[in-house]
Amino acid sequence: MNSRTGATAPPFRPLRWLAWTSAMALPIMSWWRMTPIPSVSSILTETTTTALCMAAVSTPRTGPLLTWTAGHKAVSLPNGSAAGVTIPGLSGHNSLSFDFRVYYNDISSLGIYFGDTNIFQQIPTLRTWSAKSFYKDNGQSISMTQNSSRSGTEDGRPVTPNPSTIERSYWSLNKSFQAGTYEFSTLSACFVPTIRHRIYSPPDFLSQYDVTTTYQNTKKPLSSEISNSEGVPTSYLSPGYVETAADARKYGWMANANTTPTLHSTKDVSTVTVSRSLSGQSGEPVTYSVYSKINHYSEREYRWSPSQYVLADFSYDSCRNQWVSMRITLSGGNIYYFVNGDLVGSGPFSKPSADKFYIKSSGSVYLDELQVTTGNLSSTAPYNPSGSPYDTNKSWPCPIPCGIKPSTSSTAPPPPPAGWAASGPPIPSTAFSTSPCNPTTPAASPSSTWTATG
Repeated sequence: MNSRTGATAPPFRPLRWLAWTSAMALPIMSWWRMTPIPSVSSILTETTTTALCMAAVSTPRTGPLLTWTAGHKAVSLPNGSAAGVTIPGLSGHNSLSFDFRVYYNDISSLGIYFGDTNIFQQIPTLRTWSAKSFYKDNGQSISMTQNSSRSGTEDGRPVTPNPSTIERSYWSLNKSFQAGTYEFSTLSACFVPTIRHRIYSPPDFLSQYDVTTTYQNTKKPLSSEISNSEGVPTSYLSPGYVETAADARKYGWMANANTTPTLHSTKDVSTVTVSRSLSGQSGEPVTYSVYSKINHYSEREYRWSPSQYVLADFSYDSCRNQWVSMRITLSGGNIYYFVNGDLVGSGPFSKPSADKFYIKSSGSVYLDELQVTTGNLSSTAPYNPSGSPYDTNKSWPCPIPCGIKPSTSSTAPPPPPAGWAASGPPIPSTAFSTSPCNPTTPAASPSSTWTATG
């Protein structure tokens, strides 16, 4: 990256913000901040090479180059505040460049907006969520339906049939299970569907029995109905997501942030937690009554990725706590990110309809020297930012009186005072004239501007 002189703290200094255009007309631009700044309107002057009067503020400007200057200090943007510019029809320009300087202590607190579109925010390239959907039988006691029938004789007479259907809160199994959790299929494989109990007494007893009772057991199937779900995300901001450390620290622009995470995979879980088992119950075969509860749910993984994104990939932490020059250019259906003059990311971008550009803070951010450039003055190439110290730049207003008309000759602007340098675009070589600079005249009309170099 280009080396720059960075302050150890965000000094308050004159705020310069400019708008240049190579188009033949540009409506009025206004500067605003969401939290009050004293006398913002009173510090706004316009620098224009067409020498239009301040009385014409409400009318469109004509001319190849326009520059606006506000002689205020760097803007402090506490949490929730924003500052920017409004230019009617801004998105109608084919090429736009936004230059500004920012000072932040956490990159996540810096938001950059073109209209309602956030063009600098955290980009989660992949987020995943683990959710659970519980089936209706989850947590219920394991049970079976038992149907019984009797046959044989009692005291030499046929027994009277007495069929019955009973719901049992256990399973009859052919082996014993200790307390613990087992796969549903493991216990199910040991289920005893038929049990026979026979009662027999020898002939010397006063009463004689030869009765067999048969029990037909039916286990209930697992439910297929979902009763409730937990942890299902509804947006990419839903809590509980997992992402890699690298993904968590990427910033830029993304499309379709309002889409819902999609289901990626499912895994059904069906286990049984055994609380107790009664062993050695008589019958054919010998059975073991197992008391337990069902654990039945579906583990679901949801994923979200932006359908399109462009990263501004630079060392965010290395730029902390110092002034950083940034440029964002929208041109030719692409977005370009520059940091300290270096191109740090570019890609396709669908420019929305917008008439404002602003910086929004979700922590502590300082903003200075906001500049808007349109047309062929807008650049997509790396550049060398000014190396002037941030805390010594000053503006010297050089008034141009109202009523100057386009002429057939051009007069070069007067030289700046010692130690000062001219700011803004050069005056066209033909068709315009200017007046001499008078340092004692207040900047109450369109003016050229000088900027300190020391």
